[in-house]
Amino acid sequence: APGEAEVQELCRELERYLGWALELCGGRVVLDTLFASDRRRDDEYFESLHEFRGKALRGHLSRAKEALRRVLQQHKNADTMVALMKVYEEEDEAYQDLVTMATQFYQYLLQPFRDMRELATLYKLEILKSLQYDNLGPKRVAALQKDAEEWTKRAESAVCSIQDITVNYFKETAKALAAMHKQMEQDQERFGKTSWASALPRLENLKCMLAKETLQCLRARELCLKQKRAGIQKNMENLSEQEENLTVVEELEIHYYETQLELYNVQLEVLKHEEMLLIAQLDTLRRHIKEKQDEVVYYDTCENPEELKVIEQTMGQHYANLSEMTMLRQKTKQLETKRGTVCARRAYLRNKKVQCEASHRQRLQQAEESKKRFLQHHSIQIKRDKQKEEEKKKKAWISQERQKTLERLKTFREASTKCPPHVVLKTSHPQPLSPKLPRSIGSSKAKLGTIVIPSHPLSSRTRAAPEQPKSILLVEAKESKASHHNTPGDIPVQIFVNDGDTEQQKHSKELMISSSSPPPQHP
Repeated sequence: APGEAEVQELCRELERYLGWALELCGGRVVLDTLFASDRRRDDEYFESLHEFRGKALRGHLSRAKEALRRVLQQHKNADTMVALMKVYEEEDEAYQDLVTMATQFYQYLLQPFRDMRELATLYKLEILKSLQYDNLGPKRVAALQKDAEEWTKRAESAVCSIQDITVNYFKETAKALAAMHKQMEQDQERFGKTSWASALPRLENLKCMLAKETLQCLRARELCLKQKRAGIQKNMENLSEQEENLTVVEELEIHYYETQLELYNVQLEVLKHEEMLLIAQLDTLRRHIKEKQDEVVYYDTCENPEELKVIEQTMGQHYANLSEMTMLRQKTKQLETKRGTVCARRAYLRNKKVQCEASHRQRLQQAEESKKRFLQHHSIQIKRDKQKEEEKKKKAWISQERQKTLERLKTFREASTKCPPHVVLKTSHPQPLSPKLPRSIGSSKAKLGTIVIPSHPLSSRTRAAPEQPKSILLVEAKESKASHHNTPGDIPVQIFVNDGDTEQQKHSKELMISSSSPPPQHP
């Protein structure tokens, strides 16, 4: 038999083997192989190629983000401008890898929706062509029109999904550029103006790239909001002019105003970043103009005619530089004109936004006032409706209780019919019920000490059962309301007496008369 050390070694090897199997094959395959009672099909263990590609691309994108983050953390270790420029080169490469991976991943996400958009557009065109040229019946035309509307909705849904995915892509790239730009501005504070001059073109280029990516993201978001606004307008047009649809129209109007305000905010952000892009381009042009102006041309004395030719060539370069400066100044004027146009559009949009906000507040106030007016005018009707509802609930409860009572009576009657014809119950008090009773009745009651109850239920009034012989008499003595003294003779008594005992019937009648008559007044 193996020793304890060998067993421990085998257990460790088995643990390592199962760990590697779990990591390579997955938990499902390992558990099904070891513990499954029935073997499944092998197809269930294979991963979908589509999902596998998506996971791989998502993993590549995550690794690219992590690589860029590590490069950004290396800026603190760069003490010299040369080391910092090397870090910038690594950062540019990491950003390009990030853009490549993000493009592949989001293209993978976009492909199904693009296919759906193309397919829906193709089917819609085929249906419209069939409706235009084919001779079809009314039912077929209605069915094709319904199919065309369905494919149109699918195409619009695919377009909305494409726009959302595009917004997410530009958010990723703009976020990375914003982090790079922020880090570069922090680096600028650590170096002087002269040493930072070599990194200044990269900073300007980074500003332009950030503005462009942010503009792309905002424009994609603007398209999404316009699509949403068009959907609200379409819903409002499809509603009929009926009183029950007025509240729906009011809600849609409020949503429309909210969407329009959000659209104005996005458009203002677009103009803001357009201005930032123009400012970055203007800064670059002005820097180039300043560099051209700072260039110094030295002319030496000429001793022979050949040197004059060299001077003419130098002057030609100088004139070329002057023409280039003229072109730079013209571009600067054009960019300044565009900036003025952007500022004018921003002012116009601000005014439109203020008007829309005022209309939105007014619409909300009108909705609140109409709601209050409705509550004031219809409060009585609302109370009446509540009372009617409460009465309905009460009637329903009463009918339910009556039904339950009838069911209990029915059950009791069925149970009583199944009982024997007579049931004898012993009385707990063998004494006479009233001192006014004769001794013969009291003694007979004391001797008998029983009450005979018929097998069928009796009513509260004095009556003989129609099915039984006249052998039972029910006497009910009611309490006199005119009496002011609570005497033992005033207690109601129910006595069941046999039909053959005539003396007891007489005494019972006397008892009924005495209990109904007022007590004698003593002088």
